[in-house]
Amino acid sequence: MITYLTQRWTALDSRERILGLWGGALISIMLIYAFLVDPQMELAQRYERQAAKKRRDLQEIALLGVQYDGLLAQLNSLAEHLPSTAQRFSLLAFIEEAATGAQLRDRVTGMQPQAPTTREIYREFTVDVNLDGAPLPQLLEFLLRVEQSPYGLRIPRWQIRPKYDQPNKFDVSLRIVAYEKMQ
Repeated sequence: MITYLTQRWTALDSRERILGLWGGALISIMLIYAFLVDPQMELAQRYERQAAKKRRDLQEIALLGVQYDGLLAQLNSLAEHLPSTAQRFSLLAFIEEAATGAQLRDRVTGMQPQAPTTREIYREFTVDVNLDGAPLPQLLEFLLRVEQSPYGLRIPRWQIRPKYDQPNKFDVSLRIVAYEKMQ
């Protein structure tokens, strides 16, 4: 086979040999590009896209780290103000005092404590409070007393409905949550 190709090559004219060499070189260059250079360029582009995505992910992680540090500092600050189990804070008693101070004691139709929930470093106490026909100024006074309490109370769920027969009075359903440090 090689001898046959050698005989055919020697039988070609010099111009045909040059054309054959140029064609072979062109085909070789195209094959090298198709099988070596182009895949490497695509791989490099894919790695560049992945690197850009990883840089964005890294920036997002750094931002989340800053947010986490801020929230952790806020949690530690709040934990310092939480009453401990030794202080014996009673959420029911506080709600009664706040309702009495806001002149709503007679409007309280129900206070239903829920079972306490224990988290990592604190215990969560929940009381559902129902008020019937509360005037707006007294209701605002009650909510202000809860909001400004030194015990870090929060109201995660509330519903206020106006009474149809007395539009200046409201039926209120609140869930008040208090936290206590575990020792």
